[in-house]
Amino acid sequence: MVTAKPRLDHSREYLAAFQLIHNNDRSSPAWLRELRNEALDEFTVVGLPTNRRGNEGWKYTDVRPISRAPFLPTIEAVSYTDQRSLLIGDDRQVSACLLNGKFSNNQTDLGALPDGVIVGSLTEAVKSHEDLVRTHIGKYADWEGEPFTAFNTAFFEDGIFIYVPDGVCVPGWVSLQLLSQSSSMESSHPRVLVILGVGAKLNLIEDYRGVGDEERLVNGVVEFALMAQSQLESYRVQRQADGVFHIVTTAVQLDSGASFSSLTMDLGGALARNKLSVKLQGEFAQSHLRGLYVASGGQHTDNQIVVDHASPKTTSRQLFRGILDDRAKAVFHGSVIVQKGADGSDATQEDRNLLLSPSTEVNAKPALWIYADDVKCSHGAASGQLAEESLFYLRSRGLSEREARHMIIEAFLGEVLVGGSNGGLQESFQGLVSNKIKQLPSASFSEGTL
Repeated sequence: MVTAKPRLDHSREYLAAFQLIHNNDRSSPAWLRELRNEALDEFTVVGLPTNRRGNEGWKYTDVRPISRAPFLPTIEAVSYTDQRSLLIGDDRQVSACLLNGKFSNNQTDLGALPDGVIVGSLTEAVKSHEDLVRTHIGKYADWEGEPFTAFNTAFFEDGIFIYVPDGVCVPGWVSLQLLSQSSSMESSHPRVLVILGVGAKLNLIEDYRGVGDEERLVNGVVEFALMAQSQLESYRVQRQADGVFHIVTTAVQLDSGASFSSLTMDLGGALARNKLSVKLQGEFAQSHLRGLYVASGGQHTDNQIVVDHASPKTTSRQLFRGILDDRAKAVFHGSVIVQKGADGSDATQEDRNLLLSPSTEVNAKPALWIYADDVKCSHGAASGQLAEESLFYLRSRGLSEREARHMIIEAFLGEVLVGGSNGGLQESFQGLVSNKIKQLPSASFSEGTL
């Protein structure tokens, strides 16, 4: 337990909550209890990153609202009342649900899965596949020096576990419904662990949403372990309620020839922070990362991306687009690391923002760290307003101002939305983005969709 002097505000309340949740836990193995205790030590000693001076990762994101009171884990069971769903357009969908970080059998529909594929409760997986879980959990999302990852690792009670054996392709989609509904100043800690065997394939959707405008924290950790030649296509949609502080840490490790493709869409929440770390561990591994965020009012969106080329002939792509209105703020800090010996690596990185109000703010810092020879790397970031000459040109061709603005934004977002291999999701995603755009203070669009 805690041996150093705590720096965490409200440490007594957090320690009491930890004891309430875990002290009577006799079913968890000793190694898992030790993992939680070590993470609690880290969380309590390091504290939340409220001092942004000298803390590059949090320089432009203020988490003091999360530190002014203890955001204790939700204890009481609740009945979820939000009926929104993500229309996938694929009847081969498998759905698993976490409600406030706890596995919900009532909202899970596993249907028929291929032989050997596991989709279910992380707690149950610890009992039935302990060696497999122990080998991977906490091995990719490092909690040392990462207070929110440590917070999750100490307090998560359950999660979703997915395992796809060697050579198995899961048809359709596995949809994870990650739901939150709690009282003010409470927290939930969803945990997801996905393991793909050699040559396995999986299409995954993570849908984060909640109801109620109470201030609360959703603090998730997702770990993906991709064995050689496996393929994971991942889509994440965040449409939290206005009072939610949404922080998710994702860590991906790819062995030789593995492929990871992702799209992250941030549309809700008061604060949305995504930390995505990808390690291209094996030769010829590749990652394609896309992100889209639309923010207004006082919303704050923060993307922290690290891609580590640890082996030769690895490839990475980053493409992010943001639309900001009113007083919204966005942060993009993207790093590409090419390790010594990772010759022949190829990396591109791009973040662009469209600003609809003079009061918006963007802080972008793309970075390349190259320690190898014979590499191909590029990066760039840009922000700007709607181009008046483009508006004038389109209006001179007979379009109304609404139609012209609509066309420009459609083109701006299009490259991100149409990427990936599955076009069946595009219509659903376009509808979600269109609804968000219509709510922007500066937007005056027609009733058509993007």
